[in-house]
Amino acid sequence: MSDRVHFTIESEDEDEIVEVILLNKYPELQGFGLDISGGTNRPYRGSTGIFVSALKTQGLAEKSGKIEVGDQILKVNGYCVANVTHDEAVKYFISNRNQVTLQLKKKAGQMLNADIHTLSSSVESLTFSEKSSNQENDQAGSSLSLSGFLIGLTLGVLCVMLIKKYSK
Repeated sequence: MSDRVHFTIESEDEDEIVEVILLNKYPELQGFGLDISGGTNRPYRGSTGIFVSALKTQGLAEKSGKIEVGDQILKVNGYCVANVTHDEAVKYFISNRNQVTLQLKKKAGQMLNADIHTLSSSVESLTFSEKSSNQENDQAGSSLSLSGFLIGLTLGVLCVMLIKKYSK
């Protein structure tokens, strides 16, 4: 079995529904390369749905090119996850570590609609607390590099999403 990705795209109004199949030829060594958030017991950005919250660098999900942070997961291996707990969704993912079939609702505008002020405040708060901690520990440079990384990452994600949105 080799690393392969299969996907189909259906258009529903402006919402794009994508089916992605990730095949994992090393299930004992790696996962599918994505983190999920949400569930009826852990709302994600005010929603009880299940969402892709992170992609692992060079993981299967990232390599597919069809999965992005913020995508809502509608089905996992044929099971609807619209109204399940976080742990139930995880169980659907790990029921077959060799292959996962995902039905995703693309959320290209989700990051753009996020409250940028809240994100900026979070970064400033993190920077301030790290500066205080670093001053106590005499490690002055690391807070700036983490803050710069977070700001750069945020701006990079926003730029990619804007490019995708307006290049259609």
